[in-house]
Amino acid sequence: MNTINLNFFIDSPENWNKNQLKIFKSRVKYIVKKIFSLENKLCHILNLNLTDDLKIKNLNKKYLNHNYETDVLTFRYDDEVIEADVIVSVDTVKKNSYKYKVDFIDELFRVVIHGVLHLCGYNDNTKNQKIIMRRKENFYLKLLKDKINVSR
Repeated sequence: MNTINLNFFIDSPENWNKNQLKIFKSRVKYIVKKIFSLENKLCHILNLNLTDDLKIKNLNKKYLNHNYETDVLTFRYDDEVIEADVIVSVDTVKKNSYKYKVDFIDELFRVVIHGVLHLCGYNDNTKNQKIIMRRKENFYLKLLKDKINVSR
C-alpha cells in the first residue's frame, strides 16, 4: 500500500479561509494519491508549498539558474521511492488563470497535477513531451472533476 505523507506549506498571498483550505487539501490528497496509484509510483513524502512569485523566482535562480518566475518547481530527492517538494507560485497561477480564461482553482489543480506528473517521470522539454503532459493533466483534471466539482 502506498502511504503518502503529504505536507502543506502555505505562505502565498491568497486569502484562504479554513473551510476553503480544508476542501483544497482534501482534493489535493485525493488526486495526488490517485496519480501515484494509477502511474504505479511509490511516494513516501510530498511537500506542497504554495508561495508567491518572489520566493519561486529566488528558488528558480538558486537551483536552476533561471532568473524568472514560473508556476511550479519540482524537486525529487530519492530515486527509488518518491520524496519530493512541489512548489507552486499562486501569483503566477492567478496570472495564468486570467490569461487562459480558466477558473483560478482549476489552474491551481492543473499546476499541482503537472508537478506530480514530473515526479512520475513525465517531462515537457519537447513538443511531443508537452502534448503527452497536457493529455495527462487533462485526464487527471477530468478524473478529479468527475469525483468532485473542482470549481466549487
